[in-house]
Amino acid sequence: MTATVALVLVTLQIVSPALGQIIPEFLGFGYCPETPPQADLDLAKFSGTWFTVTRVPNVYDALASCIYTNYTLDADNNLAVQAFGKNAAGEETVVNSAIKSNKPNEPLTVVSTGVPEAPLKIVATDYSTYACLESCLQYVAFKAQFAWVLTKKPASSIEATNICTEIFKNKMGIAASTMKKVTQGRGCEYPSWARGGN
Repeated sequence: MTATVALVLVTLQIVSPALGQIIPEFLGFGYCPETPPQADLDLAKFSGTWFTVTRVPNVYDALASCIYTNYTLDADNNLAVQAFGKNAAGEETVVNSAIKSNKPNEPLTVVSTGVPEAPLKIVATDYSTYACLESCLQYVAFKAQFAWVLTKKPASSIEATNICTEIFKNKMGIAASTMKKVTQGRGCEYPSWARGGN
């Protein structure tokens, strides 16, 4: 997920001279919403393992299925991020990045080696069952907007998906039709520490 955000930033820079001729599929007209992240976000409570069950798809994402991510909080209140899953070819893949915390109630910042930093919002979470994440990148009058529904178990939760979908639709302008399920469960292998959802 974090690698997706960073890679899109690079892509925006590369294609910017040709925006009048070729517009990448993930770009749309409009401006990023100013919806704030969840108030008083507690990264210590958020840390642990989360499964990606629904998301706005992106062909540039290194992980295609069986995606789970471990967030580890450090002494500076930043998160070390390790995302696991299978790529489009079905090969086991690991993506490393980091998330920096900023001022309270401001978006987080995704940091990945070799690419620009990118914003990330945890717009809603109860810390124990679901988390709704959004990232939006602005370039002139174009935006690249992504969203993810995370749960503590690989089985997709209809309730969690509905909560996040409503937030994305009503507060961030993301249509439910753009959200696609991520393959989890059958055909996926998870280590014991991930299955616990801690």
